[in-house]
Amino acid sequence: MDFETIPEDSKREKLFANCTKVEYEILEMKGHDYAKSSDFLSNFRITANLEERSVEAVILSEITKKNIRLNELINGNKTPKNESILDTIHDLRNYGFLLYSALYEKEKTAKNWAEKENKQRQPLNADRGLLK
Repeated sequence: MDFETIPEDSKREKLFANCTKVEYEILEMKGHDYAKSSDFLSNFRITANLEERSVEAVILSEITKKNIRLNELINGNKTPKNESILDTIHDLRNYGFLLYSALYEKEKTAKNWAEKENKQRQPLNADRGLLK
């Protein structure tokens, strides 16, 4: 069965699964180069300490840089000279995961996090205690 004959819902699932697999591989490779094996957020912690910012703020800064780059490439009709647009999208998803991980860690326990996640969905904000 080729991709064109797969039902739309299955295509989305396969595409999502493939993206997630690729992003996990990227996360592992970059983690090897940037972070301690025992702490995959160590590079963000070091930067946070040097810049006197939170780990979350450091990760948000990286997300902002990637969004600016993506905007320039797509809306400026530029051809990438370094990493592809898809590479940038994969990086953005990984930074989203890293931010989620930092927030998870900040909440101290998986039980507290799960309780907050199971509440009725609402935007992350200071009222929910996730972003300060």
